Amino acid sequence: MAKNTYTFDPDSLSLKKVKIGKRELFKKILFYLSLTFVLFVSAVAFTVYVFDSPKERQLRRDLDQSRFQYRQLSRRVDQLSLVLKDIQTRDENLYRVIFEAEPPKKDSDLLGNETYEEFRLNSISDLIIGTSLKVDDLTKRMYTQSRSFDDVFAMAKNKKEMLDAMPAIFPVNKKTAQVHSGFGMRMHPIFRTYQMHTGVDIVGPTGTPIYATGDGVVTESGGYSRGYSGYGITVVINHGFGFQTLYGHLSKTDVRVGQRVKRGDLIGRMGNTGQSVGTHLHYEVILHGKKVNPVFYFFLDITPQEYEQILEKANEINRSMS
Repeated sequence: MAKNTYTFDPDSLSLKKVKIGKRELFKKILFYLSLTFVLFVSAVAFTVYVFDSPKERQLRRDLDQSRFQYRQLSRRVDQLSLVLKDIQTRDENLYRVIFEAEPPKKDSDLLGNETYEEFRLNSISDLIIGTSLKVDDLTKRMYTQSRSFDDVFAMAKNKKEMLDAMPAIFPVNKKTAQVHSGFGMRMHPIFRTYQMHTGVDIVGPTGTPIYATGDGVVTESGGYSRGYSGYGITVVINHGFGFQTLYGHLSKTDVRVGQRVKRGDLIGRMGNTGQSVGTHLHYEVILHGKKVNPVFYFFLDITPQEYEQILEKANEINRSMS
């Protein structure tokens, strides 16, 4: 039964029935429908944005996992890039210099230049695109380095004599001695000032055997020679092809001036002579009259892991032994 609406008439002091027109009725119906629609939409929106469905929760977990995996992949690419950079440094500062060849060309356009625009709408687009670009750069550099090593291999086949003369091994037994201080600015142990340290200091017991690192002829052997007084008892070998090596602070020598030696021959014993504060070998590599970092020439008789350990120790900024 429909409810009627009444209003009070002050003139007749009685209630009069209010007649509702179609227009007012339509407005009321429209108002209630609108209110119902707004409440419905609000309820749906609240449910959607506050409560995830099982599928949405799974997608969110997958997205978080993808973000984590891309970060891990990016870190691994960075690590590989550092390893490749070290290989490139050894190539440019060792093989290319030895064979007097030009640095390898950067074939940057050989593999194309992707922009990855299709990932722009992805919520982790920055991670995806950044990692992809790093992989592209690493791939191009590896391709260039591979071609460089092909060139080096071709040159090496015709230069066996040069390779035999090149100082290319650790000058002591790795099991009895280790690098203490590397090439670069180091604190001098006696003068207490930072000076250029032109070699590597290798510590070990007194009398540790010292070996020639390449074929050559002994040009200095003995103590306190002119120009080498600070090195104490010293052996210098001229390897030819612009290479010389110096072995300083020995306790004794086992070779004489003019003697021809082969790589691996015994040339002296570790000691503590000259301007030294402890038993060690000061080892230098001189190329065309310029002293260069000997660490780049330790590659024939050590593993990649051993080389990384030597490189890490040589890069420490510490006090040298001489």
